[in-house]
Amino acid sequence: MNDAGHASAAARASRRSSLYTLLVAAMVALPPLSIDMVLPALPSIASSLRAPVGTAGLAISLFLAGFAISQLVLGPLSDLLGRRPVLLASCAGFSLAGIGAAFAGSIAGLLALRLLQGIGAGGCMAVIFAVVRDLFEGDEVRSRLATANAIMGIAPMVAPTVGALFLAFTGWRGLFAFLGAGGVALLLGCGLRLGESIGENRRRVAAGELAAGYLKVLSVRSVLGCALIAGLSFGLLQAYVVGSSFLFLGVLHVTPRAYALIFATIASGQIWGATGAAALARRGVRHQAVLLGGILLGLAGSGGLLFLATLGLVRVATAIPTLLLVTTALGLVTPTAAHGVLAPMPHVAGTASAALGFVRMSGGALASALVSLSSSGSPLVIAVVMTLFASGALVVWLAAVSSGRQETHHSLLATPPSGAGAPCREPVPVAPSAESRRSPS
Repeated sequence: MNDAGHASAAARASRRSSLYTLLVAAMVALPPLSIDMVLPALPSIASSLRAPVGTAGLAISLFLAGFAISQLVLGPLSDLLGRRPVLLASCAGFSLAGIGAAFAGSIAGLLALRLLQGIGAGGCMAVIFAVVRDLFEGDEVRSRLATANAIMGIAPMVAPTVGALFLAFTGWRGLFAFLGAGGVALLLGCGLRLGESIGENRRRVAAGELAAGYLKVLSVRSVLGCALIAGLSFGLLQAYVVGSSFLFLGVLHVTPRAYALIFATIASGQIWGATGAAALARRGVRHQAVLLGGILLGLAGSGGLLFLATLGLVRVATAIPTLLLVTTALGLVTPTAAHGVLAPMPHVAGTASAALGFVRMSGGALASALVSLSSSGSPLVIAVVMTLFASGALVVWLAAVSSGRQETHHSLLATPPSGAGAPCREPVPVAPSAESRRSPS
């Protein structure tokens, strides 16, 4: 108990440091960097390892698959063993896989290492979101998650350009070596400066309770709805990301340098959306309303692209505005949906974070596979997949989230976790006892 108190105190102290902010930023940047930096290198990988370009493209799909699957194990494991050991192991796995990929001699070996790299990145993301939930409460969780999502928006802006630079000067192997070195830096930073964040709550979740934790997360309709919206919205984005090289390089015939600039411009929408989500959270705007706004924005962007594609009017000047709406929508939706999943589940934050990450990455993997398997690179195919995912998000909001406020509040008060504080929610007109917070260790 003494050690737990010291660990919790260390974590609370570390959250005020600039290094803590830097570590969180680096963790949430891992997925977009690991995906978008590799996009320009896929043709070179295929040529170097004598594989079809479509097979080389599985380096993206398998990374997403590993990322999704790891959430189911490593997030709940952090509830059982503590955040710190799982985070350190995930950083180590990510870095070793990256370094190994730099020396891969076959496409099969590279793809296996990318799967492992995705597992490591998934563990980092699941645990760091749970750490945020451990250290902050209420609307501050939404604000912190929105800030993290803004950082995630910066990474896609620079990743293709950085990837192209590595490709030009070191080849694709240098790109993976860079990712591996970044993992080593994260491992050292977390090992030296990031303390355990769950303090006295450590080991409260026994191994036999992990399945029950998933059932608890999935049994609340609004929580499940927010997770599905996050997954469908991420699928909306990945349909564009995977199809972007086909669209701009293959169909619209822009230069690689222009493509990197266009990609960065469109990715900036995620920063604006996340910044808006943080501002709305500070003003106390209900997360259901913010979610609806983001979903409608994404539907407008994907629907606009579909309209243009149907009429054969997709041009660089017409595609960019519609895709900016999509990335801005993702910036609004991602942190807000994460709040809707994590805030009502403080006692199983790792499990809730794992479920959220799994659903998000599964949505991305499905959408990217649909676009890739079409193999036509048609703007119409890309637009149809995007619109389907955006429409699905709206359907889920109407069915599970629009009226989920009362359901979440009722079900969580009816089944409070043993020994844990009351769940943290947005201010609602209920008895003061429902808003009680955990006592500091």
